[in-house]
Amino acid sequence: MLRRTLREEGVEFTEEWIDAATKRNLAVRTQRLMNRAQCLGAVAVVQDTTDQRLLKEKQDRLDRATFWAELAASMSHEVRNPLVAIKTFAQLLPERYEDPSSRWSFGSWCPRRSTG
Repeated sequence: MLRRTLREEGVEFTEEWIDAATKRNLAVRTQRLMNRAQCLGAVAVVQDTTDQRLLKEKQDRLDRATFWAELAASMSHEVRNPLVAIKTFAQLLPERYEDPSSRWSFGSWCPRRSTG
């Protein structure tokens, strides 16, 4: 990477990999060292990015969990809305069953069966 950085003018190289022995994420960035128009050499900065990767994975898991929790909450809300109306009708039916107009209004929201 350092040789490539010295050959290429004004180009910065970055490579990342996981070290097989330690299972650590490493990133190497190389850059030319310049003195006005003269190249003095190149420098490589090695950075351990394992903690950043772990934090990103944790954030991704949290985002997925949040998505599924919000989806479940909205679905339960959508299911609960019609159930509340059905429960209300079911609770009122015994009280108002003797009133023919109530019976007709309770039955009007249900599909009628044909008898023929």
